[in-house]
Amino acid sequence: MTCTTESLQLRRYPPLIAGEHVDDDEARRFTRTSPARGEVTATAELWYYAATLAQYAYGDAHNALGEEYPGLSLREPVGVVGIITPWNFPLLIVSQNLK
Repeated sequence: MTCTTESLQLRRYPPLIAGEHVDDDEARRFTRTSPARGEVTATAELWYYAATLAQYAYGDAHNALGEEYPGLSLREPVGVVGIITPWNFPLLIVSQNLK
């Protein structure tokens, strides 16, 4: 998958997440301590940010092999990650850790 394709795939989700707003009365009914609307908005913005980052390739550029052979060192994941989230703001915490 190219960077542009991945970015376009990720850009589909923020409007879906933001579209699932709950009204203030409903949010107060379900929780007294978690500002649900703020969490949903922040999560949608974080997904949009991740979609923007997907357009760019990050790494360390070097020319150790000579001027004619530019090199790019990329960092890639090496295994499975376990995420422990608190009971409050679970959607936002998971989105931050998965970017």
